[in-house]
Amino acid sequence: MVCRIQSDMFEENTYVLKNGTKIFVIDPGKGTFEKIETNNRQNLWVLLTHSHIDHIFELSHFAGANLYFNESIDFVTNPATNLSLYFPLKTPDIKKFNLCNIDDLPEYFEVIKTPGHTPGSVCFMYMKKYLFTGDTLFSDSIGRTDLPGGNEKKLFESLRLLKGLLMEYPEMEVFPGHGAPAKAADILMKNIYLKSL
Repeated sequence: MVCRIQSDMFEENTYVLKNGTKIFVIDPGKGTFEKIETNNRQNLWVLLTHSHIDHIFELSHFAGANLYFNESIDFVTNPATNLSLYFPLKTPDIKKFNLCNIDDLPEYFEVIKTPGHTPGSVCFMYMKKYLFTGDTLFSDSIGRTDLPGGNEKKLFESLRLLKGLLMEYPEMEVFPGHGAPAKAADILMKNIYLKSL
């Protein structure tokens, strides 16, 4: 079961997923940390779809946890690229985390590289049942490309890839970075951006 925590500052979605003793926090936005109950950081995993401020606002609170992201460390920690220049965000000290690479992730997670919104944006597919899309794909829209590192051509290439997944797994639940979750089949039917691909 997926728990959705919506930020009252950015209306960003953080998702919490448990598998046995492991807890996965996807995109820790504002208001996330106080709602996560765990004292064992070894069993805590933080997964970033990308590193914009609304998706990493409380990352520093999870120091000691396992951390996976696909972007360069500079993109995550640079206020110009994580967009924290005008917000009270402490630059995350990445050295305080157990940095993981793609091979360290549990086998029930699949990382799908979806550049476009940012150079290192990814989506996470869990057991082909859940798809966490960050700001690449929303239920009725798509991510913007006018922020640092954004690339419209790459975004549409990523959307074509995701459309194929949604067609293959129409019952899959899609959990976007903003807005309401929806079934893959419903997104294919209602999202005009995917219809045009």
